[in-house]
Amino acid sequence: MKTENRAAVLAAAGALLMGGTLSGATAAQAAEPSVTYKFQDDPRKSFGVVVYNHGRYAGMAYWQADPIPAQDVPGDAIQAVDPLADGWGVEAILDTGGGYRTVSTRGHDSPYLSPYKTGDLTEGSTVRLRVCLVKGLNSYCSPYYSGKA
Repeated sequence: MKTENRAAVLAAAGALLMGGTLSGATAAQAAEPSVTYKFQDDPRKSFGVVVYNHGRYAGMAYWQADPIPAQDVPGDAIQAVDPLADGWGVEAILDTGGGYRTVSTRGHDSPYLSPYKTGDLTEGSTVRLRVCLVKGLNSYCSPYYSGKA
């Protein structure tokens, strides 16, 4: 009888331990990002790629085709936006067809807007923009979305 009780107690303890271990793994997985992206069109020939983490707005890569002098916004420019102090940074990567431009919020306290990175492009040429959620060596990047200079 004692042997049967001991076996039952050991089996129950083993099940509890396994449950605790599984719960720990699930909690660790919950800390991993769950990233989605959305293209956001702007009527001024500009656009953005928004990144969400676990369904929450986590930042944006923005392409500004034409300048907006009244707001001191340059044309042919990209910017990265990071609204959350969550340990993740945001990078904007622009493929101009002849090279790449990158801006990042890495190393800055949030909320943070990167400075614009600009350079003259041929009017009407195709550009491709992507956004990345970054931390350390980890990056979760959107596909490229196309627009015009």
